[in-house]
Amino acid sequence: MNKIKKSLVVLLFAVMPAVSFAQETRSLFKQTFEIVEIEIGDYLTLSVFNMPEDGQNHYYLDAGTLGIGDDLIQFNIDPLAHLFIPLGDTLEESQAKLEEFKALAKKPAGTIGETIGCMAIGYPSTEKMEPVCLTSRRFLTQKILEFSIEREGYVRAAHITKGDIGLMITNLKIYRKLHRKEK
Repeated sequence: MNKIKKSLVVLLFAVMPAVSFAQETRSLFKQTFEIVEIEIGDYLTLSVFNMPEDGQNHYYLDAGTLGIGDDLIQFNIDPLAHLFIPLGDTLEESQAKLEEFKALAKKPAGTIGETIGCMAIGYPSTEKMEPVCLTSRRFLTQKILEFSIEREGYVRAAHITKGDIGLMITNLKIYRKLHRKEK
């Protein structure tokens, strides 16, 4: 009986590769390529990444996790949902969009802008894009850009300093010089 079990297990492992190649595979996760990543403290990571689809590049800003609350107080209780902002289909468009964000952060406190984005777990979905309010804020000597989405009477917001946006732009410029063939 023991020999039969061993034979069945060996046969199963021998047949598995053939069966797996016969299946059409669909990945649950989309492939992403990290271009710029900035770690801020222990819990916040900002990044610019490429998520190509059908041979076309799509660049996104991962603005980090969103807090929940109102205009004044935000609690970071959701460690999974991230805010993804589409930057464009080329590195040049991505850099220009980040420079727009930096310019808005330099404006007087309370200046408002708008872009589109997606609050999602894992990676962005083009079907779930929604308006994102951009607000220039000040905290002591820092200039901050607030990315916010209103949901069910609550404000979900992520905050990025002008300095961090500038650091992402600098790193993106370096990446562009190192990868001149990538558009």
